[in-house]
This record gives sequence, structure tokens and C-alpha cells, in this order.
Amino acid sequence: MRTFLIITLLTLGLNANSFEAGETAYENEEFQKAFKFWDASAKKGDRRSQVSLAVMYEDGDDIPQNSAKALYWYEKAALQGDVDSQLILAMSYCYGDGVKKNIKTCAKWAKMAKDKGANVAILWSEFKLAKQ
Repeated sequence: MRTFLIITLLTLGLNANSFEAGETAYENEEFQKAFKFWDASAKKGDRRSQVSLAVMYEDGDDIPQNSAKALYWYEKAALQGDVDSQLILAMSYCYGDGVKKNIKTCAKWAKMAKDKGANVAILWSEFKLAKQ
């Protein structure tokens, strides 16, 4: 049990270091370097790295722009409670942006964000406008 706890704590520390190293590389516009740090850390479950990868795929920061991969990483982060990712997914499903429009899935992600304290009033007002 003690060994498992030590390994877990070391892994969490490595993920944090990888995220921070990626953040530094990104700020220095070393996008490929940032991608490598965040990719490794995201695959190990680091939520912040998952969001950062999603943004890189969404914007095409020195990697091919890829909406499907962006949504994949947003979903990974959203399932870990990242409210911004939950709202991005809600909007994506509301408008069919990168995915097939699905109001039930939009509502699911919006509810998750709302349950975490996010103000989803803007989302709903935009959704009502989109339906017209």
C-alpha cells in the first residue's frame, strides 16, 4: 500500500512538472516542445495538459488543426470536472460545431457545468437564438 502511494505521488509530481515545462515552452513559442510535454502528461490523465492540447489542436499551433482531437481532449478534461471544457462541449453540441448537433448531449454538458457553479445563462440564450 505504501509503495502504491509513493508511486502515485511521484507520478502526480511528474505530470505537474510536465505541464509546467509545456507551459514554459508554449510561452516561448516552442510549440512542438510544448506539445510533447503536454501530450505525455495528458495521456497520463493531467487535466490541465488535456485542456492545453485541446486548445493547440483547436488553434493549430504548429500542429495540424484537428477539431476531432480537440474535442477528444476537451471531453477527457470535462469528465475530470473542467468547467470550461464542459461549456465548450455544450456549445459544440448545441451548434454542431465539429460534431453532429445533439441537444440532449448539449444539455448534459451544460448541466455538468452548471452543477459545478458555472453560469450557463449565456449558453441557453445563445442556444435559443440558434434554434430560431
